Amino acid sequence: MERNTARRIVFIRAINVGGAKLPMAQLRAALDAHPFDVVEDRFSYVYFLTAKPTAKAVKDFEAVERHDADVRVIGSDLHIRYLGGAGKSDLSAPKIAKALGVQGTGRNLNTVRTLIELAS
Repeated sequence: MERNTARRIVFIRAINVGGAKLPMAQLRAALDAHPFDVVEDRFSYVYFLTAKPTAKAVKDFEAVERHDADVRVIGSDLHIRYLGGAGKSDLSAPKIAKALGVQGTGRNLNTVRTLIELAS
């Protein structure tokens, strides 16, 4: 019996961020700019924002003392290193949006690396 094998070719050019497309080049740049030591990809995130937050919003957001995450905004990307995992943190998408004044979508570095690999 002959086995029929199908191959799929996936072309990924961008991911959707708040209705806008984020080019793969920006995804790669965000990964390269990640400012934290990565213990495990699943604990480190890039939160792709729909726009660059104001300098005051960034300063206020980064100044908050957090015991469960390290945060840094670089341009229109929020980088997060969760110390015990995203599910154990109180740093939620609504809180991020309220504090920074912009919406976004977060992906852990494992997902970011996979998307880049698929697009290559």
